Amino acid sequence: MLRIRNLTFTYKHLDTPALRNINLEIEDGKFVLIKGSTGSGKSTLLKAINGLVPHFTGGRFAGSIEIDGRNVTLLQPHDMAEYVAYVNQQPEAAFATETVEQELAFGLEQLGWAPDSMEGRITALAANFGLSELMKSSLSELSGGQQQRVAIASALAAGQKLLLMDEPTSALDAESAESLIQLLSDLAKRDGITVLIAEHRHERLLLFIDLVIALESDGSISLGGEASAPSLPLTARAHKKTMGDVVLTCQGLGKSYPSGFSLQAMDLSLCANQITGVLGDNGSGKTTLLWAVLEDAWKQGAEVAMVPQNAQDLLFLSSVSDELAEAAEGLSAEAKRPASYLEEIVGRLDPFKHPRDLSAGQQLALVLAIQLASGAKTLIMDEPTRGLDARAKQALASTLHDLREKGHAILIATHDRDFLENVADRVIVVDRGVATEIGEHK
Repeated sequence: MLRIRNLTFTYKHLDTPALRNINLEIEDGKFVLIKGSTGSGKSTLLKAINGLVPHFTGGRFAGSIEIDGRNVTLLQPHDMAEYVAYVNQQPEAAFATETVEQELAFGLEQLGWAPDSMEGRITALAANFGLSELMKSSLSELSGGQQQRVAIASALAAGQKLLLMDEPTSALDAESAESLIQLLSDLAKRDGITVLIAEHRHERLLLFIDLVIALESDGSISLGGEASAPSLPLTARAHKKTMGDVVLTCQGLGKSYPSGFSLQAMDLSLCANQITGVLGDNGSGKTTLLWAVLEDAWKQGAEVAMVPQNAQDLLFLSSVSDELAEAAEGLSAEAKRPASYLEEIVGRLDPFKHPRDLSAGQQLALVLAIQLASGAKTLIMDEPTRGLDARAKQALASTLHDLREKGHAILIATHDRDFLENVADRVIVVDRGVATEIGEHK
């Protein structure tokens, strides 16, 4: 059982608690949804359970946490790993090795397992998580759904009975997301593992969850509410019927990998006043196409800005205010400031907060704001709704529509079909490395 008593946590330099007087009791084998708006404290709660808060983040922590009757409040994260499995919002960025087999072995090695015991455990994990045929595969060449399975298997390698997952389906296509949720449900019901999952897309979990924990705006929680589809649907706008001049033409886009996967050569033109969407399953080649466009644009000396899936890769400074100030350097007096874009998307963030302490949705919004303020006429975005709640998605859609009207060319790859339905003027579908344009989006 997981028992939390009077947990309150405040990030350093802040006065308002991120978590306020949390009290919880969760029985073994329960599948639990944690819901709340972007930045409400979902990730902070998960990190408090596994020790990253406050031992990594710093800040003021009060209260207690017990797992199966043992007080683990003061344990460091590396000691908590024996009890708690944690998969963050970007598991691919946390891999420590190169292949599936090495990654499954890594966690056991860190916990001091003997080599003769590891072999059988790794074989069993591979079979249970559908990874037996992928053991020698490079982690970087796996699909998003496969990477999630590797991350979960590695996190649970030592037999942990508590699994924490942060936005696990946010970058998965519908089929991969459904498969992952079924796997998590099986872990809870069949194996008695307690699963806590923070998610924005509640509709995916309706048939599986046992309990809903809602994070409120003041850092407190409420229990027993129902999961539901987002209450703020995207507002559609008329799609652009006429496009502007061509701002970027790429010819012979293609790429091959040692694994045998390849993006077949294609030509692509991006026009002003137009939003181009890219759809496809995990591993189909969407991200490969975006990076091929970016590399070609660089070669041409084109004015282009990129927002990658792992937005935190573009955040290097020690506070939100430092990131915004650096992005604003050199902008003309009349240019829109990155802070204005950020407030439109997710509201004001505490300027003293370290970017690593932001939620993935807030990190994405910060990078979006920085790149939007750059003034580049061509904007490339990979999974830009990852970690955003319904309100933030609507704000992003409005911002993109405004940029389109101002003459920008925008290229977006996403699994979020609802979002693309409301922003894209044309759609390219990528299937196993073959890109096909399906014309004007209806």
